[in-house]
Amino acid sequence: MNRVYKSLSAFSLLTSLWLLAIARVFPICSGLNNGQPMPCHYTYQAVFLFALLAAVASLGLFALRGDEAKATAGFFVFAAGAFILVLPQSWASGICAHGSCIKTSFFSSIGAAALLASGAFLCFSRLQRLRLRPEG
Repeated sequence: MNRVYKSLSAFSLLTSLWLLAIARVFPICSGLNNGQPMPCHYTYQAVFLFALLAAVASLGLFALRGDEAKATAGFFVFAAGAFILVLPQSWASGICAHGSCIKTSFFSSIGAAALLASGAFLCFSRLQRLRLRPEG
């Protein structure tokens, strides 16, 4: 179980680093709407911040010792993935219909889903371990 935990921690770190770099690999549009940046500009600023939170929490998965702390860091990875998945939706912050923004949204959604799944497993595996640990 420890090997799976460490490999999922590394996977979540690499995924969050990918999400940090995604706007450079697939740049969003630079369009202006009445002199103001499009919603996709603000959306990917928020995606960057949540990806940074996920990267810090993923690093914490390697450094933290207690199961409670590791479960909390896994929850932060899960929550950051959820926010990154929701942000490009039209009812949240939204993106424009430009082709590059849609491509960036597609790849960030894949990364966010991976963070969501790995964070859920990391969190709940540590909570299960706490539940099975004898009182003492």
